[in-house]
Amino acid sequence: MTLVELILFIVIVGIGLVGILSVINLTTRASADPLIRKQSLAIAESLMEEITLQPFTYCAPGDAAATTAASAGDCTAASAGAAPAANKSRYSLSAPFDNVADYDGFSMNTANGGIRNITGEPTGQAGYAVTVAVLGVGLPAAGTSPAVAPEAALLVTVTVTGPDNQPVVLESYRTRYAPNALP
Repeated sequence: MTLVELILFIVIVGIGLVGILSVINLTTRASADPLIRKQSLAIAESLMEEITLQPFTYCAPGDAAATTAASAGDCTAASAGAAPAANKSRYSLSAPFDNVADYDGFSMNTANGGIRNITGEPTGQAGYAVTVAVLGVGLPAAGTSPAVAPEAALLVTVTVTGPDNQPVVLESYRTRYAPNALP
């Protein structure tokens, strides 16, 4: 083996190593993006499950007529279940959110303490922001009139924006399928 062949071999192997290391570097740099998206999706799914598991009755769950009311007019107090209740908080022990509609307008971001679990403890996900919208909608039937009236179906939208400013949006419908049943 001559010196020229040896130098040529070293140059070729060096170029190959630079190419391989460039690909590894690019892959490692790009692998952080799916992590942020997966974390955003996990936050959105967790909050969506929490919201959709809440009662959706004609009256607020604490109303004495909640299990017997056949319409919002049957509630004993002005506590219609499809309207957000005032003076309630997701983190309160004395007045927690107890109905799907209570979450309308709820948000978590760095300005109000960041992402927190149901007990109010910070979860450590810095840079994420959550907004929730709950909207009464009718579910259409085959004809022109809705099969489910707007006051009997809610569209819940949870939007999570990660540190990369890419939103993850989850939408779910919650219907009043058993108006007189409380979980």
